[in-house]
Amino acid sequence: MPPAGSLNPGGCSPNGVSLVGNVSIPPRGTESLTSAPIWRCDNPAAVDSLAWTLIAIADAHADDFASCATLQQVLSGACDTALADDDQGASDNTRLRPRPKIMALA
Repeated sequence: MPPAGSLNPGGCSPNGVSLVGNVSIPPRGTESLTSAPIWRCDNPAAVDSLAWTLIAIADAHADDFASCATLQQVLSGACDTALADDDQGASDNTRLRPRPKIMALA
C-alpha cells in the first residue's frame, strides 16, 4: 500500500498486489523471499516522512489468490476470510510492516 493509503496523494508506485512467487516449505521449515520493486513517487513532498505498508500473505494450499489479488481484497478482509480455512491458526496468515520511508528532497 502506498504512503498515505489508497488515496495515494503522492502518485506513488508500486500501488497494488505483487505476486512474488510460489514456494513449497516443509513443516516447521523457513523460507526467505525477495522482491525489489522500483519505489517512486511523482509528488514525494505530498507523502514526506510517510512509509509504504508491506503485507506478506501466506496461502498454505495455493488456493486463495483469487481472493487476495487486489489491494481492496487484502484491506477489506476478503483475503483474510479466504485464508482462514487453510489451517487452525489465523494469526500467521499475514504480516504487516511499514517500509520504506519517503524522504522528499527540497
